Amino acid sequence: PMAGILADKARDVYGIPEDFEPVTILAIGYLGDSDKLPDPLKASETAPRVRKPLTELVFSDSWEIPAQLAYRR
Repeated sequence: PMAGILADKARDVYGIPEDFEPVTILAIGYLGDSDKLPDPLKASETAPRVRKPLTELVFSDSWEIPAQLAYRR
């Protein structure tokens, strides 16, 4: 998921009905060539990713009770 979604534009472009709320966007495809990016973007694109574990983000039964998910190692 990415930040900075333009919900109204997404609604117009994709015909999202008014009773649905666009809240996130997901890019699917191949990585581009990071060497073609300006230096500030290249640095952030090639930096190691820091992600929260799903147990801090996905809950089940009640808030702050981590969902029991299957993980591949």
